[in-house]
Amino acid sequence: MNEETFRPCLREDGTVDPDSLKPAGQPWVTTWLKGRFSGDDPYFPLDKRGGEAPSSLIVEILEDAGTAHRSTGLIGEGILDLLDEARQRAPEIPPYLKPALQVCQRASLPGTSTWFTEELQDLAAAPESVEERWGTQLVKEILHGAIRQSPGLGRAASYASWRMILNVPRYATLAWMGLAQSFAASLNYMEDWWKACPVTQRQAEIDQFVFTGLRTEGREQVRALLSPRSRSWPAALKSAVDAALKNNGIPEVFGSQGKGKLNAHQSAILGAARRREIVLLEQQQEQAA
Repeated sequence: MNEETFRPCLREDGTVDPDSLKPAGQPWVTTWLKGRFSGDDPYFPLDKRGGEAPSSLIVEILEDAGTAHRSTGLIGEGILDLLDEARQRAPEIPPYLKPALQVCQRASLPGTSTWFTEELQDLAAAPESVEERWGTQLVKEILHGAIRQSPGLGRAASYASWRMILNVPRYATLAWMGLAQSFAASLNYMEDWWKACPVTQRQAEIDQFVFTGLRTEGREQVRALLSPRSRSWPAALKSAVDAALKNNGIPEVFGSQGKGKLNAHQSAILGAARRREIVLLEQQQEQAA
């Protein structure tokens, strides 16, 4: 169905009916997305004075439709077409690319996962080459999209790439997010992330990580998950976590353990010293007698 014979429909409440896009056909949807993401939508004009993001309406439609809806598939294929085209045009950055990535960062589009997996593989193999293609900031936007569309979970094809990217300092935090999308799972990669992350960024990232964990898991669960890590993590990492907990009004996890061990060690030393003093005093008394 071409542009002359098709027009999308609005519901009575003014929202776009996802069902109305089903008869549109792939070429129409791709053309519409390209125009809207470039700032020109004849069907649903952008509120430029209000600063409306071109991606917002598309995200709303996807959230309304759900991942199994035909319209979601059409939008996903349309965005994939735009991503492929943008790759061919690189290092030129077309205006529709960033809005397309913004949609991928906020809504699940299974049809785009292969594109992001390919980008992850390229980045893992040759970071500098990918940065020449996109630029560092856009690489980060792509990684944000990959976290949603191609996470490195289980036996995913992207897992090995995410693991390699975790060692690249400027992308380490995003790779950490891509490998584990829960607080508990994140702990498995935390030490590797800590080693790669630039020193000046570590505490801020730990603060955010702990704050998010407290919101999603709760105080006691966070402490319970952190406690078993006392033996394996370096002291600096444990201190950073304790500082983040303290900032949120939560008792330290590692500091208290460390102090307990130190006190016990000190007690043992003091006890030995006292026993030695007693023995020496007894020897002196015997010699004097």
